[in-house]
Amino acid sequence: LGFCLGRWFVVRIVRARWKVTSFEGSEGAIATVMIFILSLMLCCVFLYNALIPSEAQALGGHSLEIFLNLGAESLQYRHVNKVFQMLSGSVDLLAILMVMDQVLQDKFWYPEFAVPLKQCWNGCNGWVRIVAFWVVLTTGIATVIVGVNKTGTDPGDFTWRNGLIGGTSEVSRGLLAACIVFTDLFTVAQDWAFPTFR
Repeated sequence: LGFCLGRWFVVRIVRARWKVTSFEGSEGAIATVMIFILSLMLCCVFLYNALIPSEAQALGGHSLEIFLNLGAESLQYRHVNKVFQMLSGSVDLLAILMVMDQVLQDKFWYPEFAVPLKQCWNGCNGWVRIVAFWVVLTTGIATVIVGVNKTGTDPGDFTWRNGLIGGTSEVSRGLLAACIVFTDLFTVAQDWAFPTFR
């Protein structure tokens, strides 16, 4: 419902009535639709809190009940953090695939880059890219979920003891997080003509 309302707002109000040129094509649509989805989710929380019995715990900024619905074993932080790791890995994979799809469809900025790969990617009226995108996304998300859930110290679990860069100390995890953050920032700065976004 939030997606439909956001899309209707972009198409009927922003483009047709207000004639805002910065929203032509697909520009700005994702942000606008996400605002509508998040607003609708907030309204659902208020509605849920209004309808539950008084002895039940209401959803709020400190409530972690949503993580039980997302697969957490309990509300202990180690279980909630597993859900955060699965969500983070899934969203990062989605972002990587979206940027890759944009780069392989590009014919304007770098028309000479990887021409055979672009032809293959866009072949069969675009079905190659659609099928490849969804296959890689679903198998990647499944791999992330299994990888996070099978990490631990029990027999048969992944231990992730790689001593190549000093093991998994706070420093190495901090460096990995910094690498992810700066990769995301460079993606914005490079691929969408930052800061003018033209």
